[in-house]
Amino acid sequence: MLPCLAADRALLLGFDVEIANVHKTLDSLVAKRAKVQARLSAYAYPVQSLPDEVVSEIFLNYIPPYPICPALFGNGSPTTLTQICALWRQIAHKTPGLWRAIEVLVVSNKAYTAARQLTELATWAQRSRSLPLSVLVGEPSHDEYLTSALGVLLPHRERLEYLGIDYLAFPLRDTKIEIEGIFPALRILDVRAPGSSPVGRLIGPLVTPRLTTALLDLCDALQLNWFLELLPWAQLTRLWLRFVTPRDAARILPLAPNLESCRVIFPRVNSDEPPPPDVPQALVKLPILRALLVATVDTSTKEEAYRFLLALRLPALKRFYITDSEDEWNNAGHVPLRRMIQSFGCELDELHVEATDEAIKLYRVALPSIPTIEALEHEGKDCNGGWGDKSWDLFELHGSQQN
Repeated sequence: MLPCLAADRALLLGFDVEIANVHKTLDSLVAKRAKVQARLSAYAYPVQSLPDEVVSEIFLNYIPPYPICPALFGNGSPTTLTQICALWRQIAHKTPGLWRAIEVLVVSNKAYTAARQLTELATWAQRSRSLPLSVLVGEPSHDEYLTSALGVLLPHRERLEYLGIDYLAFPLRDTKIEIEGIFPALRILDVRAPGSSPVGRLIGPLVTPRLTTALLDLCDALQLNWFLELLPWAQLTRLWLRFVTPRDAARILPLAPNLESCRVIFPRVNSDEPPPPDVPQALVKLPILRALLVATVDTSTKEEAYRFLLALRLPALKRFYITDSEDEWNNAGHVPLRRMIQSFGCELDELHVEATDEAIKLYRVALPSIPTIEALEHEGKDCNGGWGDKSWDLFELHGSQQN
């Protein structure tokens, strides 16, 4: 028994020596690690040494320039910057310029539901602080989403600078006017609703001292008597009226003598409606208008539209665009179009007509005083193309292009 105890004592001594050696090795490794960590800690990464103001400027270059809206989620969204590190998240949240252009309800899927987008709308509006806002509200899947969006936006009405609403068919009943009164910063208003217009149902008379551009779908809206007081028409320089009858266009345009560019899209004719009364057409004078686009949609009444166009007096007009799917105005002698241009009292530089190449050649022969006569190039039924400058079209210029 005694020899066994002596052997165990010898083993313990050996273990103690090995443990001491391991501790010595471990201590050496810990010391070496500490030196490496000290060197790393002493090094300042350039991006972390930048002042917050510089990082904010870098962040602002990550998104499109205002008033173009960045993506609400994913690549190109300022929310991506908040997911890198705590420092970047803090700086991004304190950079109001990242959150001032907001596009909601334009793209909707399982990941980016309407409810989630409305939550982001409220968050972005809050983070943008006191900066002017550019907001596009797309087609909501339910009416209450539009109501919720307006509930977030209207408390910031003094900051709304660019406002676009795209609504396929606004409810005709059980609606109340919510967008009305003073909007001191509003420059461009874009209301799209080809089914039934919210003008007069959701949108009432507006006081907008800085408004210069309006794009309005007025289908069903002009039955209201007060629409002439809807906007400060006299201060507008660009106006786009869609689904407006020639008779109502003749009522609106004289209120806007300072227009420089104008688009008028006539609606389809409802066969159930009685024909308009045959009353003399008063002259419509727009002394500084330089660009005019007129489009007739399918079965629009040509006679009423032609009478309206003959009443226009546009001495400064330089570019005239006209689209017509029928040949009623494009006869062999081009008499209606030629008479129309003569009645304008202008010297056109450009005429763009929806016609074949062969017809364009005939136009050039019939109208030799016009330097440029070309086929009208447009992108779809709304004649968005052919203008060169789309800077007044909020959904085309300011959208994130996600859709």
